[in-house]
Amino acid sequence: MIVTPAGLAGLTVVLEEPAARVLSAMATAAYVAGGVCWIASLAFRLTVVTWAAERTVKLGHVPEGFAAYDRWAGALYIIHMLTAYVASIVLGLAVLVSEALPTWLGWIGVLWGVAFALGFLATRFAGPFNPPFLAHLYTASVGVALLVH
Repeated sequence: MIVTPAGLAGLTVVLEEPAARVLSAMATAAYVAGGVCWIASLAFRLTVVTWAAERTVKLGHVPEGFAAYDRWAGALYIIHMLTAYVASIVLGLAVLVSEALPTWLGWIGVLWGVAFALGFLATRFAGPFNPPFLAHLYTASVGVALLVH
């Protein structure tokens, strides 16, 4: 969650077209906001879930209130994934209005983001669109294209 926003911020600086810079900055902001949600969700899972498991073993029942907090942490993860997929759409638009990268790469971002956001929603957050690495594949491909270009 550090490399993707840093790369997007770097891309924003490299782009010359004002519209592309604004779109890239918006994609960066979306990734950062979603990243904060994911980090909070991970912290919950690494601390509170462990605590609840220990308490469940000791007391014989799940601690009161845990289910609600677990749903909250799950919602943070959902926010992360959706903002990442939306950021891919916006980044794809930035590539489309920029001359720095091929147009086809912009269309891949737009179509990728739309398809994966809709797929994530359609599978109720538990299907093939759920693994978090998928949220970084398009940005990684843009980074590679920028380095090669």
